[in-house]
Amino acid sequence: MTPLANGFCFGEGPRWFEGLLWFSDMLGEAVHTVTLQGEMTTLPLAGHAPSGHGFRPDGSLLIASTENRQVLRYDGENIATVVDMSEIVPANLGDMVVDDCG
Repeated sequence: MTPLANGFCFGEGPRWFEGLLWFSDMLGEAVHTVTLQGEMTTLPLAGHAPSGHGFRPDGSLLIASTENRQVLRYDGENIATVVDMSEIVPANLGDMVVDDCG
């Protein structure tokens, strides 16, 4: 078996979207994409330890910021906090599912 990509710490939560494999790298503090040719891009998320993620109908990416207990939104250019649950959620965030409504 030949690896498609390497250079990440702890890949999890794979999602196939718009011809790319997207996955979180909690320990590497990033979300990566990989093409079928093995070309990888990285969205650095220092301080967020990203875990679960999914896509809204508009194509923007929602990301669970594990230890900060926030949901982030990446629109292809900017990262913003959508909701901060640090005051109401007693434990770290993990996996996430996004429905058709976003």
